[in-house]
Amino acid sequence: MKEKRFYWLKLYDTFFNNKTSKFLRKLPDGDKILLVYLKLQLKLLESEGIFVYEHLCESMAEEIAMTLDEDLNIVKLLLTALEKTKTI
Repeated sequence: MKEKRFYWLKLYDTFFNNKTSKFLRKLPDGDKILLVYLKLQLKLLESEGIFVYEHLCESMAEEIAMTLDEDLNIVKLLLTALEKTKTI
């Protein structure tokens, strides 16, 4: 049987008060975008913060959406917002 692995995502208690989180929440569907951002962070814990684009889909956004089982438009909005805030 495969051994379970546990990962820790350390968030500051001010996570929802920082500028990036506030910016994401003010966008249309901001709550969904912020949730997908957290899901992406959790997923990236497995690979030390690196998303490996395997070219299974036409774009990285599509592959992230597929990996997270999330709406493509929400993922595109998230990536655009994170680029704008220089978070990625």
